[in-house]
Amino acid sequence: MKLVPSRLGTGLVLVTITVSTSLGQGTPSTPPKQAIRYPAPPFPVVPIRRFAVIPLRGTVGPCEFGEPWFSCVDFAAAVEKAEEASIQTIILEIDSPGGFTRTEDEIIACILQAQGRGVTFVALIDRDAGSAAALIALACPHIYATPAARLGAAVTVLSGPNGVMSLEKAMKDDPALRAKYHSFNAALHAAAAEANDRCLCLSMAMYQLDAELWWSPTVGLSATKQDDSTEQVDSKTTVLTLTASQVARFGLGGVAQDRGGVLRSLGLSSVKPVDLSKMMEESPKHLASMLKRKRDLARQAEDSRLREGKSQGGTTPTLDRSPRNRSTAYEKRTKAWS
Repeated sequence: MKLVPSRLGTGLVLVTITVSTSLGQGTPSTPPKQAIRYPAPPFPVVPIRRFAVIPLRGTVGPCEFGEPWFSCVDFAAAVEKAEEASIQTIILEIDSPGGFTRTEDEIIACILQAQGRGVTFVALIDRDAGSAAALIALACPHIYATPAARLGAAVTVLSGPNGVMSLEKAMKDDPALRAKYHSFNAALHAAAAEANDRCLCLSMAMYQLDAELWWSPTVGLSATKQDDSTEQVDSKTTVLTLTASQVARFGLGGVAQDRGGVLRSLGLSSVKPVDLSKMMEESPKHLASMLKRKRDLARQAEDSRLREGKSQGGTTPTLDRSPRNRSTAYEKRTKAWS
């Protein structure tokens, strides 16, 4: 049985939670001890003449159940188009419960590579950035959240024929495999934290159950308690989810009612955005077309069997076409979410 890790938030049927991480050669590492205080990274002072908007709405990765989702392939194509048009500021409008870890990793890698070429990303959390979507938001140097937004809860879980379980539980009898996964998975999040001058302890608290997070107005966020004024934000028995007010309080970003509020905050109210939402619809449309074709072929084959049975004068059992009996290969296949 093949298990593919992914991240899905509480907005869907599966609830997410992530695993411990390591940065060493296959052995678990200790969370950073030092406290890192950082304000939200300052936005470039150079006047912005053009900017693009890319929506990240629905599941992170393919979904066959008719719900919205987005693809890392479409995302990379949208970023490439923006760069070809000499656009170096991209706003990501995020409303997602999470999804597949592979798609998450590809999107984060694309963000980091584009940042290396001078592109600035602004994450606007429009309601939810759960699990995989939370880690994508943390890959952006600038974060804004609407008042009811949530950010976090990124533990990796597996979904398959035997039900749902955490990846940590699935690998508990194989410490070498667990160490390998944690080491490789943590490296990308460490790169994102370093690129955006954020403490790795923040993302660790979202996807590692036994990680802690502390905050104080003097030292900022840290993985350990620094002094008597330090407030515990996340314990070893919980995974971190932040509210919009906490995003602002901990210096991660700002609060805005909508895109207009973000544009006013960045001084972009008079700048016309380049909307790249159509590019994010390519893969979902293609998958929907393939699934429709598959259903049509199955229906044609079914009708053909009915006609053949009647022509031979035999009795043909009644076929139930109700949705509950349309089990697809996707529903049977082992899935992993976070």
